[in-house]
Amino acid sequence: MNAKAVTAFLVLAGLFGGYKLGQKSAAVPAPVVESTPSEPNPTPAIARTRTERAAPEPVVTSDEANLDLVVRRVHAALTTSSSTQRMANVADAVRNVRPHQVAELMERLRSRVNGSYGYMISYALLPMWAETDPAAALAYAQRITASQSYAIGSVVRGWARMDLNAALAYVQQMPGGSNCKVAAAAILPAIAEQDPAQAIAFIREEGLTSSSTRGPLPTVLTSLSLADPNAAAQEIMKLPAGSQRDNAFRSLAREWAQKDPQAALAFVQTLPRNNSRRYAMTAVLGEMAARDPNTAVQVASGLTGSTRTEAFSAIASSWAKTDLNGALSWAENLQNGADRERAMRNVASLWAAQDPQSAAYADGLPAGKQRNDLITAVASAWSRNDAANSLVWLENQPPSAAKNSAVSRAVNYLADQDPVSAAKWINIIPTESSRNGLYDDIAENWARTDPDAAIEWVKTLPVSGQTKAARDLVRAIGQNAPEKSAAFLDSLPASSRYDLVDDVAAAWSNTDPEAAKQWALNLTEGKERDRAVQYVVNTLSNSDPSAAAQFALTLPEGTQKNNNLKNVATRWAGYDPDAAMTWIESIPNGESRVEAMHGMISGIARSTPETAAGYVAELPSGRTQDQAAATVTASWANVEPRAAAEWVSQFPEGTARGGAMKSLMNTWGRSEANAASEFLGTLPAGQSRQQAIQSFVDAADSRDPGIAAQWVTQLEPGSQTYGRIEKIARYWIRYDDKGARAWIAQSGLPQDRLEKFLKQSHQMNSGRVSWTGDSGMSGLSRTVLSR
Repeated sequence: MNAKAVTAFLVLAGLFGGYKLGQKSAAVPAPVVESTPSEPNPTPAIARTRTERAAPEPVVTSDEANLDLVVRRVHAALTTSSSTQRMANVADAVRNVRPHQVAELMERLRSRVNGSYGYMISYALLPMWAETDPAAALAYAQRITASQSYAIGSVVRGWARMDLNAALAYVQQMPGGSNCKVAAAAILPAIAEQDPAQAIAFIREEGLTSSSTRGPLPTVLTSLSLADPNAAAQEIMKLPAGSQRDNAFRSLAREWAQKDPQAALAFVQTLPRNNSRRYAMTAVLGEMAARDPNTAVQVASGLTGSTRTEAFSAIASSWAKTDLNGALSWAENLQNGADRERAMRNVASLWAAQDPQSAAYADGLPAGKQRNDLITAVASAWSRNDAANSLVWLENQPPSAAKNSAVSRAVNYLADQDPVSAAKWINIIPTESSRNGLYDDIAENWARTDPDAAIEWVKTLPVSGQTKAARDLVRAIGQNAPEKSAAFLDSLPASSRYDLVDDVAAAWSNTDPEAAKQWALNLTEGKERDRAVQYVVNTLSNSDPSAAAQFALTLPEGTQKNNNLKNVATRWAGYDPDAAMTWIESIPNGESRVEAMHGMISGIARSTPETAAGYVAELPSGRTQDQAAATVTASWANVEPRAAAEWVSQFPEGTARGGAMKSLMNTWGRSEANAASEFLGTLPAGQSRQQAIQSFVDAADSRDPGIAAQWVTQLEPGSQTYGRIEKIARYWIRYDDKGARAWIAQSGLPQDRLEKFLKQSHQMNSGRVSWTGDSGMSGLSRTVLSR
């Protein structure tokens, strides 16, 4: 899932960071879930405070009950360009689906669920399923191969609505990892709704601090501030100084000022004069200006410097919403230049939204920063409602960076409103690099109304902007006219085609698998054909693994065939391992069968690694068995590292044992360094022990440098070992300068490297040198210093 999509999901789902209720147990199986959510829990762990109300039964027409129609609506919804709107459209497409239909619908959408936007479908459907049958919904989520964490989180979210205690019990038993973190995140809103203070305690127990304003603690603190702002203030005081505390105070001040602006102001005035007070003061005065702008101005006038400028800016925005003329008159008469420019910019933005003719005000200003700021503000607001006319006005403005930026923004808005016009206006943007970022939006929106015209336009674009525009165009028309997107692909230069064959193959495989197969096979032999075939196989594997398997078997002998067979087996085993095994047994003995077996083992290892371990022994010794053993070990170590360690310990000395030991320690050393260290102490001498130590040191150095230090000196001397010693010391020295120096002095590091390191570490502590590449240090300081 890309970053943009993940952000949209978290915002809409209201997810928070993970937490821990009490002490998590070691890995245990999921509890048996009885499908009787309507029965009351006799001993609730957290008493529910809100009254449950049954949702009104929807009136379902024949069309609404038709799952084929729903599937088509979901496919159409997923082509929406905006991630936020795409999520809303998916939710609307499944709006009238009944809980008993969800299982069948999820199966029909399986290929989409395992695609890049599958988390949106999971978010919309799995909570509904979980309300009636959490065990079945959870079992399905655990078989999803893409975005599995978010699928499990969606199940937990729906489960918690009906039976919070049962959902909590399940989350408590989950082993650590991404699935556990997202599941905990999904259930936290239910706890915060009943007891924000308790939710805060859970978050702190996990050490889930984040500087993000949408992180777990700021979000729960906002809930607490609505109920008890004084209590929220006391919790915020406990936070370490920094952006998280600053943002928390700003959120608290805003919420408090909406209820009692005078009390909020009095509290803010008690804060030390730092960023927390500055941000909170701005928030309070902004809220106060909506009701009493004169009082807000009077308070802000007593401030100084950037704090006053920011306060005036916030007042201008709030005041203009209720009294545009009054706000404009006040902002125009501010004496300080910085105060006036910021305030006028905010007023102008709201002014332009209400009255586009306000643009004339900017025309009368002399060239300079104030005019440029107003051009940017006016154009931004105007473009949202009437991009075409804002561009007419912008075209007559003198050249400037502000104009170029405003034109780009206006064309971007116009691409949604009228892509044909946007394609003409884009030419007034002076630089090709700026135009490149807009071609794709125009192409995607245009393709929805007139794909043939959009295709001809994209063909005229320069290569630098054509590839991205072509991708969005292909995605837009692929579901409805895959043959047209394939023909368009053939017209593009080779440099643009390779990155697009996967989109054509995936879209066509969903609508007409046979045509997609023939198209892929008829491509000119080479990397484009290989890529197209791979995506046809992968897409079919999600919806019809048997058909994907048969297609893969028809491919010419070689690496591509083996890789595709392996991929089919991996996906198939995640849904139906018995069927996958039956198919593999039908493949003649040889490399293809071996690769398919490896794929099946990988698929099974994701859910039941101990079962997958039994299949590893059936592989012939060699590279494939070695890789399979490492794959199973990595999955098993995430769930039951001790069991995985016992299994690997039975391997004879050799490459399989060495690779598996590296996988085991890479996972175990990050999650439980002490336990992993104890296991290392039981290993006999040998090459695999050296490999295990190397992997453990690399995994634990940033989290537990003291433990890593105990093992790194047992590695063979050499430049790699010396590098590991220095890396451990760099982490260690940040919280225990004396201890780290004492250790590295007797670590065996050559004298010249030791002297260089000590000199650099002294400079680092003096603030003249910053180490790079140590992004895990913030986690280290929290983990180690709290011990």
